[in-house]
Amino acid sequence: MVGYSKFMQAIKVEPKEKVKIKSVVIPAAGKGSRLGEITNFIPKEALPLGGIPAIKHCVKEALESGVEKIIIISSQKKLPLLKEMLNQNEVTFLVQERATGLGGAVLQAKRMIAEDYFGVLLPDDLLLSKNAFKELQEKYKSDPSAGYILGFPVNEILAENYGIASTDSLGNISSVMEKPQFLPKGEYIALMGRYILPYTIFEVLENITLGKNAELQLTDAIEKILASNQIKVVKEATPRLDIGTYKGWLEANILIGREHYGETWLADLLS
Repeated sequence: MVGYSKFMQAIKVEPKEKVKIKSVVIPAAGKGSRLGEITNFIPKEALPLGGIPAIKHCVKEALESGVEKIIIISSQKKLPLLKEMLNQNEVTFLVQERATGLGGAVLQAKRMIAEDYFGVLLPDDLLLSKNAFKELQEKYKSDPSAGYILGFPVNEILAENYGIASTDSLGNISSVMEKPQFLPKGEYIALMGRYILPYTIFEVLENITLGKNAELQLTDAIEKILASNQIKVVKEATPRLDIGTYKGWLEANILIGREHYGETWLADLLS
């Protein structure tokens, strides 16, 4: 019986709840040029959403999804303010000396990632009504052999602003394009800033050539790993807010205000 007990311990399977994404990267080194002059003085990650800095919403989302390690990629200029805003017991900061695109920011975190899969959360993207990354976590727990990216429907005009995925009937991504132009009229799947990606993407990012805007594009790296890695789109119907634009930031604050103060507050504001 002792021998059997040792045998069972040797083949012990980890409980299902331990199968999860433990590490995420939050890129926060960008200039925020889409928001105009304000980001010359205030980082876009520090702009308030309902009285709370935008990046805190992203960190909270990661923590509530069960993540254990949060890696924030910052520029040297933003670093002091981000450290002031965030609990340094909850996050680790890495400095990106030169902006080289989203792919370049993600690559900075390679030395901090030990698992086969890791997450990426973009603080520009927000779903107010649910925890978007927790939704991806649940998908990963059910099938940890694949990566996952949140997607949402857009028309051919809006598609020019996003990475666009083509999928099969099961949601497996067959190809991705970065901000394609002149697409035929129709509905397309845009990639939202919530990713679960395989560690192998780091090797691709280290060797890939510069893409659109002379930057390392994460979508280009995803395209290259599709031949050997299964990546699925999780379609999201909840309206997504792009708070990296003034319009999106304003909409997010109005929606938060309506939720906090009620419908009459919004009606009074517009009267």
